[in-house]
Amino acid sequence: MARSSVPFASRRRAPGAALVAALVAALVAALVGLSAAVSPVSHAASGGPREAVLAFVAAYERADLDAVTALFAPDATAFLPTPRSAARLAGRDAIRARLGLALDEARAARPDGPPYVRLAPRDIAVQEFGDAAVVTFHAGPAEGPLARRTFVLRRGAGGWRIVHLHASNLAVPPAPDDRADPPAPD
Repeated sequence: MARSSVPFASRRRAPGAALVAALVAALVAALVGLSAAVSPVSHAASGGPREAVLAFVAAYERADLDAVTALFAPDATAFLPTPRSAARLAGRDAIRARLGLALDEARAARPDGPPYVRLAPRDIAVQEFGDAAVVTFHAGPAEGPLARRTFVLRRGAGGWRIVHLHASNLAVPPAPDDRADPPAPD
């Protein structure tokens, strides 16, 4: 088989090759864009309950209300630790409205941009019960007031979704021996 001595760059392409190359490039760009658009939430929801909660934390810290809301089931409920939210919030829309206010306030307080909030989860515990799970963690710095978060999740066709969020904050730091879990009984 004879090889061409003409350098590759100077070889003449078939008339439709540029069009085919442009279409392939457009298709690849569209697939990459689609992957980036659905990846954080759908990947987290299709992972485990821990991944879904960590996706919530990341979205909340960057004040991405759409990503936060997408992780909640339509029938979700929440208790949030603010005077404006003393009552239970029922439904994804009610939760979105209240979290939207909180995230707007966070953006205004930190205009230098993400992260707008630092949840800094620690002591994460995951308990799975078939298609249900409970994920708990302490939020914020270890030396400050204790903030606690409890997520109840349900696995469905779309993966793990938050069905309940309970957030509470202690007004004063607990005693040092109250921070750790007590030893298990013998």
